[in-house]
Amino acid sequence: MRTAIYYSPDKFIRIENKKGNLIFEREFDKPGNTFQLPYKEIITNNRLKLLKIIKPNFSILKEFFKIIKPERKRDFDAVKFFKTYDDNEKAFIYPSLQKIYVNSTFWNSLNEVEKKLVAFHEVGHLFYKTESKCDMFAALICHLMGYPTYAIIKGSRNTLDLSKDNMDRWEVLIKLLEPYQKGIYTMKKHFFNP
Repeated sequence: MRTAIYYSPDKFIRIENKKGNLIFEREFDKPGNTFQLPYKEIITNNRLKLLKIIKPNFSILKEFFKIIKPERKRDFDAVKFFKTYDDNEKAFIYPSLQKIYVNSTFWNSLNEVEKKLVAFHEVGHLFYKTESKCDMFAALICHLMGYPTYAIIKGSRNTLDLSKDNMDRWEVLIKLLEPYQKGIYTMKKHFFNP
């Protein structure tokens, strides 16, 4: 899992994976921008230049686990996905069984980043009980996989119900992602208050 840093002179960027699923779409304020993506085969009509390929910095994940200590301690081997047709639930996990269930209609409506956010949010429940901590876990894993912060924020907005009850979750998630959007790649203890 490596991250590619690209440059494009274009103002509007649209990139898909080799299956034609949307990975990244953004209109920048001005032309000539750099951004990151997972290093893999992509499809685009944009003019892109690959600037460099970098390895993920897993020390960020270690730091995350030090600051936000896992609330659940258990070994797990393989998490399995199953489809559910329950319209009341988008996705849920049974942590003791290591089974994630996703609503097929909901899942099929998601782009690549949104699917990763939903999946890793549910995996986060293997470590955490609160939804907010699982949101942060999912966003951080997507960042480590190379997805741009903008796509993670947009994907989170599209998958997270932004009702009054979830506004605190949204604010904590934005607070986590802001430094990454600005190019600051460290965490500080005073930063977290989930």
